[in-house]
Amino acid sequence: MTIFVFTPGVLRYVFGAAPFDGIARSYALLRARGLSVVHATVLGIDRDRRELLTSVGRIGYDQLLLAAGLRLAPETIPGLAVGEGDSGTRAARRVVDGYRAPW
Repeated sequence: MTIFVFTPGVLRYVFGAAPFDGIARSYALLRARGLSVVHATVLGIDRDRRELLTSVGRIGYDQLLLAAGLRLAPETIPGLAVGEGDSGTRAARRVVDGYRAPW
């Protein structure tokens, strides 16, 4: 299942202030409302034809929302390596859970 993780909530999750379910949502919720989620690179927009030229082909649209998104890079921080089927967010939580402040 593909999920969307609400990035501003990541720190709340990592430090135990929110459950993972509180910051993550399934894209299936959008599909159930008739919306399409396409993860692709936009190469061009044909406004007259109401089409996008993307890395996965041409996609027609009635209404269009382009979201540039954000990519977290936990692999750049030693100890936050992402394992198969894992996410940087969950790896960060394990690191924090393993650390206990001395005070």
